[in-house]
Amino acid sequence: MEPKFSSSLLERVFSGVLIRVHDPLDKKRVMVAIGMALAQITIYLGLFFYATFYGYNSETTYYALVSAGMIALMLVLTYYGYFKFAMVFGLILTSISTMFIVQRVGADSGTDHYYVLYGIMPFVFFGYKDRLLAFGLTCFAFLCFVLARTYPFGFIEPMNLTQQQSDTFLIINSTITFFLATYSMFKIMQITNLAEKEMLRNNAITLEQNEELKRVNHELDKFVYSASHDLSAPLKSIGGLIQITKMEAPTPIINQYLDLINKSVSKLETFIHDIVNYSRNSRMPVKHEKIDVSSLVKSIWEDHLYYTKQQSKIELQLEDSLSSSFYSDETRLRIIFNNLLSNAIKFHLEEERERPYVKVVAHEHDRAYVFEVADNGRGMNAEIRDNIFKMFFRGSPSVPGSGLGLYILKESVEKLNGVVEVESEIDKGSSFKIRIPKRQKEWSNERLN
Repeated sequence: MEPKFSSSLLERVFSGVLIRVHDPLDKKRVMVAIGMALAQITIYLGLFFYATFYGYNSETTYYALVSAGMIALMLVLTYYGYFKFAMVFGLILTSISTMFIVQRVGADSGTDHYYVLYGIMPFVFFGYKDRLLAFGLTCFAFLCFVLARTYPFGFIEPMNLTQQQSDTFLIINSTITFFLATYSMFKIMQITNLAEKEMLRNNAITLEQNEELKRVNHELDKFVYSASHDLSAPLKSIGGLIQITKMEAPTPIINQYLDLINKSVSKLETFIHDIVNYSRNSRMPVKHEKIDVSSLVKSIWEDHLYYTKQQSKIELQLEDSLSSSFYSDETRLRIIFNNLLSNAIKFHLEEERERPYVKVVAHEHDRAYVFEVADNGRGMNAEIRDNIFKMFFRGSPSVPGSGLGLYILKESVEKLNGVVEVESEIDKGSSFKIRIPKRQKEWSNERLN
């Protein structure tokens, strides 16, 4: 709910402007600026009639009259929606016109006191996002003040005010400056107070949403665990029944059907496994534990050997040159290497052109660990390479998979503040490079060497 401001005649007159201002604090600033502009017009007109009534030199009265007219033009611009331009225009104009009036009536009249007001007003009219503009306008007002007090303009003839007249103008100008400056500071405090209330309200909403999010995430974790267990158990039973049925020497056509059923069961098991990995990566905190990369890679490779019986055709080449202890999140690293090794196996070449291999290299730089998983398999074209990290994208419909593996891999790498890159060429293989910083805060988006 937005902060409510009391309706007034000014708000009704300038309602067309306020409708286009969405931030409630900016609406408040617009109304303050309009009020200050009307006050300045009143002051200039008052000075004009006062000077005319007492018979002061008419040239000075024209300065006040022209200034009132120009600020009225600023209000017209505001009415038509050019608020920021109008405020900048008005502040620059009043700083310049006041400089001429100070030269005309003299510093003893207190006219230069208005520059205190001109230094405050930009920070009333403009918010933090326009702070440089506000600071620039304040600096411009200070420059005009310095020029008014130190640089004589030859085309302006000074007035010869009596001491009584100077004292009268000093009292009038000082009083006006004091009340308008106090009013401006009060409005700054009021806008700040509204901003603080809005911030506290947003913080309360954020805390409430965070608590609700924690509750939902906890329930989602329980659901994913329960669903994966409840789905995996029947699938394993189906797989076991398929193996038992095959032992009964079924006919070739029945055996073919059993193979198709087993293939579908394997696809569903893979999908469940990917969903569980995605859930874990999204919510699990990053751990910091010592990891033996060689043992981790060999363990994953042996798992695939047991389930796919393909590695007898593929050579694993492992080069671990890490000289220091490697600390990271083992669960996420297992997800990363499992997806890379699984893909290398799935997309290896069957031809006897050369023996298929998967090469895993681990080395380190001053600030990061770099891991490379390369193969001499099918490779991929540029179109596929640019999309492989997207959710549910599958590079080949002939190869089983959920389309989540590389998406989860990239998410896992990013959880470790790392970066992943891929190079590939059709029929020549693929190379994935992963860089993980030694310290979580010390990493960059530089390309891998």
